[in-house]
Amino acid sequence: MKVPSWEGDWKNRIYDRVFQHDFRSLTSFADARPTATLEQLAQELGPHVAPVQLEWLLRDEAKEDGRVHRFARSALARQVHECFPQGWMRGDRVDWYRASVYSDWRGCVGEEYNAPTNRVWDSLKKIAHVGWLPSGPDDPIIVQVFREGRFPEDADGNKGGEAGGPA
Repeated sequence: MKVPSWEGDWKNRIYDRVFQHDFRSLTSFADARPTATLEQLAQELGPHVAPVQLEWLLRDEAKEDGRVHRFARSALARQVHECFPQGWMRGDRVDWYRASVYSDWRGCVGEEYNAPTNRVWDSLKKIAHVGWLPSGPDDPIIVQVFREGRFPEDADGNKGGEAGGPA
């Protein structure tokens, strides 16, 4: 059985849709929607786009641009929004969803960052209060836990900032 999201040149299909939205990269498209989940971003780009495809392309762009720190912060904010739409540790099965945030985010960032993601996570568990929802990658709690977790800064020393908006 073929899955339409994976048929043809799916990367070019996604980038064509990003360009149709007047953005020069998938990162700039995603950055304009800092609290949107990957599912929401995929839906906005239209049919035959899978969230995992966006995850892979965003990580690839981050690595190419030397912006993994920024990508990791953004990915964490999106995972919290996906698993806890009513706020951190609110809702049913909170332990399961908290574990999902951690494992999905850690897998998204990549195993070469296991040590700093563990440190960031330990800090987040101590600092995040019930009901917190990050405003995006520049949320004060996200910034603080990445600093305390000593997540490697981007090559240019940039810990934040926008990755370029519409063309």
